[in-house]
Amino acid sequence: MIYEKYRATYDLNGCHIMLDELPYGDFVEVEGTDTSTIRMVSSQLELNFEAAAGAGYSRIFDNYNLKYGLPPSDLTFEALGEKKPTPEELDLRIAD
Repeated sequence: MIYEKYRATYDLNGCHIMLDELPYGDFVEVEGTDTSTIRMVSSQLELNFEAAAGAGYSRIFDNYNLKYGLPPSDLTFEALGEKKPTPEELDLRIAD
């Protein structure tokens, strides 16, 4: 599988904050040493921690393709073209 994304990385209070642009949407990842720190930083960023996705980017994309009967394809900007699934279509909740 070919997988494309653009990423900007920041540090805040001991966590790495990654802003990711993927062909099917924009995401925020918060990585830290423990859950309480991640929750604190998520709160500072006004993110709803409870809306966190439980799957990785490729799994989210695979689930979307299966749900809508689409053939598997590469996770590239070219392959998706102008298609931008909604968070609901991806079975995701908006966290911001």
